[in-house]
Amino acid sequence: MNGFLGPNSYRTEVVITAARRSPQTPFAYFVEGLTRTKKRIAPFQGQIAFDSLAIEPMLTAEDEQNIKNWSMMTTVRLDDDKVVKRYSVKGKVMLAEPPAAAQARLFDGRVVMELELTKQGRLYVSTPFLHGPSQGGEQKYAGHWKDSKTGQLTPTVWVQSIIGYGPFIHEDFVIGERDIEINPKYAKQGWNSYWQNDEWWAKSPKPKLNL
Repeated sequence: MNGFLGPNSYRTEVVITAARRSPQTPFAYFVEGLTRTKKRIAPFQGQIAFDSLAIEPMLTAEDEQNIKNWSMMTTVRLDDDKVVKRYSVKGKVMLAEPPAAAQARLFDGRVVMELELTKQGRLYVSTPFLHGPSQGGEQKYAGHWKDSKTGQLTPTVWVQSIIGYGPFIHEDFVIGERDIEINPKYAKQGWNSYWQNDEWWAKSPKPKLNL
């Protein structure tokens, strides 16, 4: 996932590498993962606790046609696996980097995920809408990182689909119509390498859940 960190909207990346359901709370999950901002890579552990579920509207015929004309669809399905229900779930997110890490941080925020249930019973994190709860981000995490030592708060948001969500932060973030690109204007904030296939999380030490 990709997102914006701080008032300068510097690129931040977040990968959740593992999740397991809490044995005490069925709607809570213990998670672990990694973040990368500039050259800093740090592991984290924490919890996502879902607290609400809502039914979302289905596509209209006009929506269906618009999607067929949109070259940036992130989820492709067969015709016999059409979406039959759409939902959104929201929850509380708390993440912590190891205290021994340089500039260790704590994240406190909220998540919203848009889900599509298909005819074959498959559940996807996906949305065809830009005006839904995730604002086109499919799943969106928003809150603050808190410096463990100084207490300084830094606002941040990250999403699954930065192409869909980015223009809500910067209207000119995405340019082009069918051949979509991130505006070179934001290269200095780390967005010049967005299209590079760099699986940096696979090269990093994986954290271990010990909650």
